[in-house]
Amino acid sequence: MKRSLVILMLFAVALMGVATLGVDEAGAAAGIAATGPASYSLPYLHTAAVNPIYCVISNLTNAGVTLGFQVTSTAAGQLSAAAADSLASVATASKTVNVTQTRMLSFEGQDIKMDGVKIADTASSTAVPTPGNSYGGIIIVTGASCIEAPMSCFQGTTTPKRNVVGYTCKDAGPNVLSY
Repeated sequence: MKRSLVILMLFAVALMGVATLGVDEAGAAAGIAATGPASYSLPYLHTAAVNPIYCVISNLTNAGVTLGFQVTSTAAGQLSAAAADSLASVATASKTVNVTQTRMLSFEGQDIKMDGVKIADTASSTAVPTPGNSYGGIIIVTGASCIEAPMSCFQGTTTPKRNVVGYTCKDAGPNVLSY
């Protein structure tokens, strides 16, 4: 009985070794390719200060990645084309997530903040001109795929924050992930 258990355990360890052999960190064995850039679509954001959204983004690549944000829709409906990148004029260092780093991009009122410091605002976008408007947007992670730059978002001013659901990530490969 004891010998059978030992043989079974050795077999299980060997099987796990074979199963993980050749699987890269991006999850290729699961049929998920690692190709960027990653585009996270957030269908509902709001300029009211009582509805902040906090998105925590990690960088699992071996190089720094940069973030961009485009407004794609307003309360009045979908735009004919995405607005210009709201972070285009922001210094690269202020919108970079370095190797193995996690940073928080937040949408508070009309302000877009990185780690609590305002780096841009939606008021500069003609798509969202005044407070009190709802809008949708895309966070673009250049230099990483959805797998290499995981993101989780939270909403509200309460503690603990509420998980945001209903956003997706798509990259240049076949990956489309829903959260």
